[in-house]
Amino acid sequence: MALKSSLWHNRDFLLLWSGQTLSSVGTAVSLLAFPLLILAVTRSPAQAGFISAMRSLTYLLFVLPAGALVDRWDRKRVMVVCDAGRLLSMASIFFIGISGRLTIEVLYITGFLDALLGTFFSIAEVSCLPQIVDRAQLPSAMGRTQATTGIMNLVGSPLGGLLFSIQMFLPFLADAASYLASLVSLLFMRVQFQEQREAIDQHLFKDIAEGLHWLWKQPILRAMALVTSGNVFFGAGQTLIVIIIAQSHHASSEKIGIILSIGGIGGIIGSMVAAKVQQRVRFAVVILGVLWLDALLWIPLISLPSLLLLGCTVGTTYFLSPIYNIVNMGYRFKLTPDAMRGRVNSVSRLISNGLAPLGLTLTGLLLQYYGAQVTIMFAVGGQLLLAFCAMTSSSIRYAHVLDLSHRHSASPD
Repeated sequence: MALKSSLWHNRDFLLLWSGQTLSSVGTAVSLLAFPLLILAVTRSPAQAGFISAMRSLTYLLFVLPAGALVDRWDRKRVMVVCDAGRLLSMASIFFIGISGRLTIEVLYITGFLDALLGTFFSIAEVSCLPQIVDRAQLPSAMGRTQATTGIMNLVGSPLGGLLFSIQMFLPFLADAASYLASLVSLLFMRVQFQEQREAIDQHLFKDIAEGLHWLWKQPILRAMALVTSGNVFFGAGQTLIVIIIAQSHHASSEKIGIILSIGGIGGIIGSMVAAKVQQRVRFAVVILGVLWLDALLWIPLISLPSLLLLGCTVGTTYFLSPIYNIVNMGYRFKLTPDAMRGRVNSVSRLISNGLAPLGLTLTGLLLQYYGAQVTIMFAVGGQLLLAFCAMTSSSIRYAHVLDLSHRHSASPD
């Protein structure tokens, strides 16, 4: 495969990146609108937490089969079909909503379909990236893909708030349009999304078990999956916390979007510096530093929950997130052969996100019955405990992001 010397001259990467940037903006628009719509209809933070938990649970139930199937199927075809399905799902919310027939059941069904198809798409996307760029470009490519998260919050969140204030179903039409843009960009890509491989005739569950076994044999990947699981659990409801605190200060949907867009700015800056951080700072310093800061940053909000402080906290948290993710993913990409990337990525994501539904549900219940202050105290206490536990892991303390010595033992059995 002939790869371009610069990412800016890599046509296929630019198509993928631009399509996913537009799609991510649309996703941010609908993700902001989802809890706002549910709160408008039910006035229940718990209900908003339940539907978010349902989406996360869908991901967890299907992520392992998705990883195994992505390793068997054509990754590009998987991504195209998923974009088409998500387009129809989001468009249905708009058209059913404006017809006056929208129910909470419809939101659960469309949320399930969006999460299911998003699971397959995300595994295929992250698995194909090393085929689109060469190894030397991978940190920069991951930085740009992480930047889409920042862009989606910078542009998508305020846009979602604005569209919701105009017409509460309009954000979902915008998300449908973004999926169309992503689908078109994929159709114009020419690169092969995976290496040539022989047809697999073994049972699907054997494929899944192989991926589980392979990752569990890698001490650093195992440790990072477990640590990330705790981080996701305690941070799963941050967006809902932000919305509730902002609403307690009588912030409009537009202001809520602006607060979340500050996170977008932080995310973009973090993604821009992440590759340099990966090259110059030890793995343990990055990972442990982010974990401690994730806990300490939210402490002032317990006693001083102002909108200004809330925006600063969101911005700094989103700045740290891509640095953590790129350093973590960079190590995993170095160790994992292409034929197993779908399974290994899915196993890692399952472990990492396994507690997200519980975290979302618990956040919603704590917010409804005890308020934002107690909810933040719970999250901060958990994050501090997690950071301390991570410090006791020798795998994390002595790991190096670009240490290739593990690769000799990285082939599947």
